[in-house]
Amino acid sequence: MSTPILRTEAPAEFSNPGLVLAYGNSPNGWKIVYALQALKEADVLPDGFTAVPVYLQKGEQCQEWYTRYSPNSKMPFLIDNRRGKEPLCNFESGAILEYLARVYDKNYLYTFEDDDLYQDMINWIHLCQANLGPQSGQLNHFARYTEVKCDYSHERFRTEVLRIYGVYEKHLSTRAYLVGDKLSYADFCTQPWMRTLFWASVDIEQFPNVAAYVKRIEELPLTEGVASSGARFSDEG
Repeated sequence: MSTPILRTEAPAEFSNPGLVLAYGNSPNGWKIVYALQALKEADVLPDGFTAVPVYLQKGEQCQEWYTRYSPNSKMPFLIDNRRGKEPLCNFESGAILEYLARVYDKNYLYTFEDDDLYQDMINWIHLCQANLGPQSGQLNHFARYTEVKCDYSHERFRTEVLRIYGVYEKHLSTRAYLVGDKLSYADFCTQPWMRTLFWASVDIEQFPNVAAYVKRIEELPLTEGVASSGARFSDEG
């Protein structure tokens, strides 16, 4: 496979009708692909969606065209080229999921009409955004990428990640999904990080309820193949 060339202008696909996702091969990218694929299969995206890969390792996130869409130089971001309105861009994965739930999932396929269940879904999305994702990313960094080993930093983030997984392990002991009795945006948000726990040299089997949950979602037709290996991803996003 040829090495992608650093783009100095925004990809032309950003102007495609409908939703345009700029994503990379990482948990934060996969969570939005899961959600978009689910909504596409439910036929509720009138103009479909386009997925455009971005290359963080090439430094595209530092390009001026990129920061127009993502001021914090991260991925993913989602452009909604809305009919009759100016395009709208969401540049945080949690905000993207909440936007899709509010704007496109009018039949509550992966969200909840009940206010209490909806708020519980938001709670679990924010837990992932504020804790599971960032702490896992830090552990991945110190476990795999840092050239200067720091036992204190590695152990600190490992301890915190294991603590967070304990929270999920207890919660999933009595349920198949994080909220209610169905797949929701909370699961789209969370499972992509959990499926890469091995990347930090932690065996997920020590959390059997979490391991079963990851496998359960991995085998759903709408997620199968979206993140085909999980063996290579960047924690830069």
